[in-house]
Amino acid sequence: MNGFGTFLSSNYIYIAGFLIAILLLMILLIALLILKHSILRAVGRSSTDLKNELRSVVQPKFLDISVALEEILELAVEVWRLEMRLAKSEQLPENYSKAAAHSVSKFKRYLSKHDIEIIDYTGQKFNDGLNVEVLNYETDSSVTEPYIKETFEPSLMVRGELVKRAKVIVVKN
Repeated sequence: MNGFGTFLSSNYIYIAGFLIAILLLMILLIALLILKHSILRAVGRSSTDLKNELRSVVQPKFLDISVALEEILELAVEVWRLEMRLAKSEQLPENYSKAAAHSVSKFKRYLSKHDIEIIDYTGQKFNDGLNVEVLNYETDSSVTEPYIKETFEPSLMVRGELVKRAKVIVVKN
């Protein structure tokens, strides 16, 4: 029995060692899974950052604007249109013309106060680097340098950033 007891106690030692080895392997496996998850999360975050940076480089540099600001910008275009119509109108009595011009001036002060700028390119020299959308090119043999004949919609800037490009007609030779 002495030999059998030694055999039994040595088997318990082997079994206990085997169980400890399995337990250590499981702990190592769990640690590796946690490390893998952390790495994947870090890589995922950095790839998201990279995608956002690439998107910002490739996309035009326009401000991301809210719906409320978009409505104010539409109003700015209408104020500009009203101002253009008033400048061309000769049929309004002088007192109405002055009152309307005063109202337009108040609107423009409000827009200016909120860093919204309206840019009309009519009459300015045209070059291909100008950030406008050309609706049409007209030819005139007497023209030496291309110029913007008419602005259909002005450019709009908010806090110095372009949010809407002007739509123009260009006259060239």
